[in-house]
Amino acid sequence: MSSADHEVDVVIAVHNAERPISRAARSALAASELARVTVVCHNIDAHAIAGVLGELSEHPRLRLMAFRDGVRSPSGPFNAGLDAATAPWVTIMGSDDELDEAAIDHWLARATETGADVVLPTIVRRGPTDRIVATPPSRIGRNDRLDGIADRLAYRSAPLGLIRRAALGGLRFGAGIATGEDVLVSAQLFFGELHVTRHRGAAYLVHDDASDRVTLAPTSVTEALAFVDDVIDSRWFRAQPLEVRRALMVKTLRVNVLGQFAVRATADHWPTEERQALDDLVMTVESSAPGSISRLSRADRDLLDALSPGADATADELVTLARRRSRYGAPATLVPRRLNFVLDREAPLRMMLASWATVRGDARARRRGGRS
Repeated sequence: MSSADHEVDVVIAVHNAERPISRAARSALAASELARVTVVCHNIDAHAIAGVLGELSEHPRLRLMAFRDGVRSPSGPFNAGLDAATAPWVTIMGSDDELDEAAIDHWLARATETGADVVLPTIVRRGPTDRIVATPPSRIGRNDRLDGIADRLAYRSAPLGLIRRAALGGLRFGAGIATGEDVLVSAQLFFGELHVTRHRGAAYLVHDDASDRVTLAPTSVTEALAFVDDVIDSRWFRAQPLEVRRALMVKTLRVNVLGQFAVRATADHWPTEERQALDDLVMTVESSAPGSISRLSRADRDLLDALSPGADATADELVTLARRRSRYGAPATLVPRRLNFVLDREAPLRMMLASWATVRGDARARRRGGRS
């Protein structure tokens, strides 16, 4: 297929023949007849993936690309696929995931309608009951010309959707990072001068049914959150005004740091060295964007405070506090310690309201058949 025949290059990275790559590739091909699908075979023989794909590997709009770097990170294959792209638009997919039928056609129509550089679609987490992911929790009623700060684009930490290749330019994923490799490139896209729009309805569908999915694998705190240092140490981040840095770091604390308690849910997950590593990271995050911690809820702050060696909290007490902060809607989860931050954009009350409105709007669009 020549570059003149397709409008979108879809890049799918796969590193294991056990992954459901056929599902991902088939859905991408069905998402638009204007899409070419590049399956990047990462540290695995392309013939093995061709065998899994079967007749699909001969599809005229699908190509297999071999890529070896010996690194357990999706950055390399995604970057290789983006480097090989020639279409005006690009999009990336995990090999576990899929797209709604005709999703890319809907996204392209939205881009044409608005003149956008980036189209952010609805994200749905598949399971026994499908769940719409409330990101980004933007201003209520705001769908076009999204602003990184006002529309909380930090919460869309993966650049899923449609990106104009010329706007992407030389931006690429962080080399060698196992998880969070997409955070910095997403921030650079969303907190700049690009025209960002959202498409409600036609979704990117996230599956968690692969047993070796990197983002779900248990690992040390230091390894799981290594990307945070990559962001903070970047020249781009250091050059940003405090408001941008704070927007990114509040999200980092709320989702990534405190999210560690969701994957480490029992006391034996919290030996002294792990608690110390997380406490050190919290201090690093706060120093990079002063005031970030102040936007968190009382329940979040209590949990973070308990990490400190001086708090003398037991691992069991940590777990109890983690459960308390997950009871969304309880008074301690709704307000910060300082009441002057109650109505702050990043404080929990407005965040929860925006998240509710995001899910409601996306669900309504999906009921209409995927129209924006």
